[in-house]
Amino acid sequence: MCDPSCASTASPPAAQPPRNDGLPGDAKAGDDNEARPWYAESFGHEYLDRYPRRDRAEAAAAVGMLASRLPLEERVVLDLACGAGRHIAPLLAQGARRVVGLDLSEALLAVARHDLEPELGAGRVELVPGDMREIPLAQDSVDVVTNFFTSFGYFDSEAQDRRVLAEVARVLRPGGHFMLDFFNAPKVIAELVAEETLVVDGKPHRVERWFDESRRRLEKRVYDAASRVQLRESVRAYEPDELHALTRDVGLSRVEQLGGYDGSVYDPATSPRIIAIFRK
Repeated sequence: MCDPSCASTASPPAAQPPRNDGLPGDAKAGDDNEARPWYAESFGHEYLDRYPRRDRAEAAAAVGMLASRLPLEERVVLDLACGAGRHIAPLLAQGARRVVGLDLSEALLAVARHDLEPELGAGRVELVPGDMREIPLAQDSVDVVTNFFTSFGYFDSEAQDRRVLAEVARVLRPGGHFMLDFFNAPKVIAELVAEETLVVDGKPHRVERWFDESRRRLEKRVYDAASRVQLRESVRAYEPDELHALTRDVGLSRVEQLGGYDGSVYDPATSPRIIAIFRK
């Protein structure tokens, strides 16, 4: 959610309440009949425009780092919250026998189906629409679960996030591994860019970010030129020890913790990411 590129050397802004942006709770502006959570609305094609630097080259580097730490050859891998599937081809290139990609967004899965058509036809890839709190796979059915680019901490309660981890533990085979790639909360909060203007397709979009200390969530809003909310993001700011405790509760043991896709040692003040590897 909060890319390290959002950071600056400016003093951190004080926590502030969200502006009146027409989003009651998790409802989307203009959605009169049904309140939908932000993550059910924010991952369409425009999501790919928001993070143009998150491309195939970066995905290949991230998977290459993972392959240097975990056995991937002939493994069955679940890419949890796979989005448009940019990590799936690199996982196959590193020797994975089969990759299952699961995501809630039909729009992003459609992109993945287009890009991975040969692999789908060969039976090496399966793309599944679904909710990570109820993974539609059998118990002890995969060797590795990956969760790239802060695809965790979206739900309103810690209990729901724990439910995700319990599902990860359920589908992993004994001895299997789980890789969680999360933003480094201490650094991101300290260097948060409160407001900036981004240009997408030639159109300016104002972006606001803040840390809601009472809810311990990083909040983001993107507005169009008429100050209408276009996108919303809200992610719980877990720190490494909290992630460790949550995974331990569901039977996963942390075996390594890194600070970035380069495999560097984690440092709370300087690392862009928390990349934790757990074993069942």
